[in-house]
Amino acid sequence: MNILQAVVLGLVQGATEFIPISSSGHLVLAREVFGWEDPGVVFDIFLHLGTLAAVLIYFRRDWLKIIKDLFGRSGDKRTAINLVVATLPAFILGFLFNDYINSIFRHALWVSTFLIIVGLIFISAEKFASHKIIKKDLDKVSWKDALLIGLVQALALLPGVSRSGITIAAGMFRSLKRTEATRFSFLMASIAILGASIFGSFAAMQDEGYLSGFWPEIVIGSIIAAIVGYLSIKYLMKFLSQHKLYIFAAYLICLGVIIFAVQWIY
Repeated sequence: MNILQAVVLGLVQGATEFIPISSSGHLVLAREVFGWEDPGVVFDIFLHLGTLAAVLIYFRRDWLKIIKDLFGRSGDKRTAINLVVATLPAFILGFLFNDYINSIFRHALWVSTFLIIVGLIFISAEKFASHKIIKKDLDKVSWKDALLIGLVQALALLPGVSRSGITIAAGMFRSLKRTEATRFSFLMASIAILGASIFGSFAAMQDEGYLSGFWPEIVIGSIIAAIVGYLSIKYLMKFLSQHKLYIFAAYLICLGVIIFAVQWIY
């Protein structure tokens, strides 16, 4: 791995972690397009730490309020409890199946399949939301809503399935406003990315020899992922307050079809 590769992958990670088009899928595709060797899960972990910094900084006021409410006597602890409930399924399933998924599904054909499926889910979520008159804010989310969204979040273990996209769609299916579903999705992402990074750090410790030769690339990629990730969150929150998910659905379906066709031809 070289500096150019680290820069490109950092840009891809930062731009696609929160915009609902799948960061893991695009990392796989970037390597396929440029003919780069897979730098491994360890490098991906550090890129995710960059985007973790971005989401924590952007939603710092939300997190400060959640922490204050959680440990205060009079605060509303519902959001904190819901985030824990929503996070548990991904942690458990990730712990059990992450190695298996990484060994089987990190291939362009699988990515293309999942991209198309998620695009169709976006369309279905918007169609469903258009028929719901009453839409909930974040403080109206029940533990059942949180659990179902958390179960869906576990699907993001599959390359090509956007964590933000699939959880935003799940929130909309549970009658959340699009912007509130997005906000809940990003708060969930803070915990999910942190947890994945902690689990992945064990791999980093076991692969110390690999890391020792690539620290400059790792640091540069992580910093770029953090900066671009912050800008992506800011853009998406504004965009989804005025627009629907259809443009992302069209992009995912078209990209999936193109990838499938290229793989089939070559």
